[in-house]
Amino acid sequence: MKNLQAILNGLEGYLISIQRNAEEAMYELEVGIPKNWVYKPTKRIDYETIHEGDNGSIIKVFGIKDDVVIDDLIDFVEVIIETNKRIQLMQEEFDQRMIETKKQLEHQALEFYERLDEVKETSFKSIDEQLQETKRRKEVKTEKSEIDFTEELEEKLSK
Repeated sequence: MKNLQAILNGLEGYLISIQRNAEEAMYELEVGIPKNWVYKPTKRIDYETIHEGDNGSIIKVFGIKDDVVIDDLIDFVEVIIETNKRIQLMQEEFDQRMIETKKQLEHQALEFYERLDEVKETSFKSIDEQLQETKRRKEVKTEKSEIDFTEELEEKLSK
């Protein structure tokens, strides 16, 4: 593979054309950029939107200063591509974490509502049981009180 072909391989799928602007004596690249991609001009390189479509834009990348060479334009486009691929990867990783977090929260919510339903059921059952137990204690206490009173009275009378 020749050197120029190796350099242009990094722009595969994005580079539309390389042109020489005879008036400015500078090269210009026409590049297809997906719609949601971000890119900004620099102090040395700028762009102009040639066409904007539903899927993306075609931009013309050119140098602002006289010392900008075609290598700089290619590097600029490569930075756009690499940056946006990195952004896309970060977004995919974040989306995956959000899906996992959502599943965890749904699982925690399910467990919480199951426990809540259980507490609602057992709380009212235990209230009934507590009321019955309190009633039993009162009955036993009343019986004991009567027995204690009777025994106490018998003891006093026997004296």
